[in-house]
Amino acid sequence: MPNPIWHDYLVFVSAIACIAGLFLILNPNTTQASDLETDERVQLLTIFSYWLVHCVSFGILKLKLPEWDILLLSLNDARQSRWF
Repeated sequence: MPNPIWHDYLVFVSAIACIAGLFLILNPNTTQASDLETDERVQLLTIFSYWLVHCVSFGILKLKLPEWDILLLSLNDARQSRWF
């Protein structure tokens, strides 16, 4: 794995913040909310989830696996199957 730079640290901290934000939004101690508050909550869940996916995919791309070509071949096979 190459040496991490400041951007890598920033993405890592951002991923941790996303997880904390998801836990805060999914807190079961909330009261009955209006439709507007429910919509806002769903939007925040979506934003945090998408950003967490971005952070995780960024981290996976930083990995240099010895058998990376085999993984790429399997992804190409799956992409050509009838399910995708």
